[in-house]
Amino acid sequence: MKKKILILLLCVIALTSLTGCNLVKKTTNKIKNKVKTEEKTKKKKEEKQKKETINIVGKYELVEMKTSEKSYTKEDLESLKSMNLSVTIELKEDKTATLDLFGSKQDFSYDDKYFYANDDTINYTYENNQLKLFNNEESLIFEKVQ
Repeated sequence: MKKKILILLLCVIALTSLTGCNLVKKTTNKIKNKVKTEEKTKKKKEEKQKKETINIVGKYELVEMKTSEKSYTKEDLESLKSMNLSVTIELKEDKTATLDLFGSKQDFSYDDKYFYANDDTINYTYENNQLKLFNNEESLIFEKVQ
């Protein structure tokens, strides 16, 4: 009788240890996979933010302007440029910018969606080296030159 209880007890211990090892292994693998996924996601997000910041920083020149009353094409703006009248915007890495409008400069700041100047908030998009500022029916399109 003692032998049967001892054998049964040893079998239970052996089964428990086998089951426990497998459970620990599965849990450890789940944790490792979760950490790897989180690290990859964080790294991708950081790379995307860095890439966007690098892409948008630089100097831009006005190539098109539209208002509710009139629109100016690249050719129109080129003729102004030939008279030393140009419109440029320079975006810096510290999220500040300077607009040079025919020699008159204005400083402002920006984030991922908006430009902020005084009390004005202006929407913008960035695509294919073009910066488009828009507000209601007005828009300014700048092309990257540096």
